[in-house]
Amino acid sequence: MCAKLSRLSASWFAGREPGAVASRFVGDVDTVESLFSSWGDVRVTAAQARRFQNGGALLRERLPHVLPTEMGRRRVYDSQGEFLGLGELREQELAVLRLFPQREE
Repeated sequence: MCAKLSRLSASWFAGREPGAVASRFVGDVDTVESLFSSWGDVRVTAAQARRFQNGGALLRERLPHVLPTEMGRRRVYDSQGEFLGLGELREQELAVLRLFPQREE
């Protein structure tokens, strides 16, 4: 996706409505993931990934490698390193903020 962006001129962006430009990039998970690279990340098991992808919050006590004092927004990955979406570590759970379904190749 980054290669595509480097080929687009500024006039291409200026000549289009902002909504139309944004809609071209919404489905590109790699680009979306890079927007949140400053956020920490959380890895979850396969079973937790299924629950998270269905909109269910995860109990924080069952999350591997999450310190009890950690709070805030995180990128969420499955055990294979696939980006699932964005979550927020709260006092007792990892809540779903936004899911990004994987594209089928």
